[in-house]
Amino acid sequence: MPPPRRTVTSAPSAPELGASCLTGAIVIAVTNPLDSVKQRWQIRQCNSAALGSFTLDIVRSEGVWSGLWKPGLATNMLACSISVGTRLGLYPSLRDALSPDGSSGGSRFASGLLGGALGYIASAPLFAASRVAQAEAGLLAADGASYLTGARRGLPPTVDSLSGLPTLRQMAAERGVLSLWRGADVLVARGALLSATQLATYDAAKRRLCAAGLADGPAVHSAASLAASLALTTAICPFDVTYTAFTAGPTIGRPHASPAAAARALLREGGPVVFLRGWLPLWARFLPSSVLTFHIYEQTRRALLGSYLQ
Repeated sequence: MPPPRRTVTSAPSAPELGASCLTGAIVIAVTNPLDSVKQRWQIRQCNSAALGSFTLDIVRSEGVWSGLWKPGLATNMLACSISVGTRLGLYPSLRDALSPDGSSGGSRFASGLLGGALGYIASAPLFAASRVAQAEAGLLAADGASYLTGARRGLPPTVDSLSGLPTLRQMAAERGVLSLWRGADVLVARGALLSATQLATYDAAKRRLCAAGLADGPAVHSAASLAASLALTTAICPFDVTYTAFTAGPTIGRPHASPAAAARALLREGGPVVFLRGWLPLWARFLPSSVLTFHIYEQTRRALLGSYLQ
């Protein structure tokens, strides 16, 4: 079956942006436990436990909701609604503006890069609050004076709630509003590369599969999402490790003056391979989130606009 006939997208519509924002919120509502375990795995003090044992220990001692689902949930949902809404919502228009037939790999990559950068600049404070809340996560003692588990074991809590929103207000009150963009250069670079790699790979894989005769539908979307998840995980893992170490450093007693200083410290401690620390939980988070993202986006787009991404 030949690929569906394309229509050039002139400007993002309200339904296009709405479908994209809704996609981001739904995906993180489902996958926040994977995000939490990835963050906590990256900043753990002890390197002996395997990922499975580490996760089971959290579930046994803190529970699924308190230990994995709740930390940073509110701010993470808002952040992903903004970032995914921007990069997915703008992608077709930017791609078609750069290359009307959409066949240029460079235009696909550049469109994802620009939309991703804009989305992550806007959502950086929400992501920062989520990281702090997830780094803080742990089981509190009965008197609430200190943590019994987690990266702050034996230390007092520094935030009032782990949902993320109180953390955001507290960070702004204590450090100033502009501090909420502290370390945003790494986050924006990570987000722009994530967006460019994911969208360009998904678009290219989908085109190839449709050109090979497969019908544009859920099976093609799943296969293209798998390819996108592998590409983006490998591309952004070094940025993710660095950003987590930098933003969570003050919370766990290992502050760094800058993202570059955090990267140098990581390199000294673990060598180059340290920048792939957490690749498996990162991919475990991005595989389902990529599949969910594109399935929800494609189906919502079809319902609101009458067609899949072309």
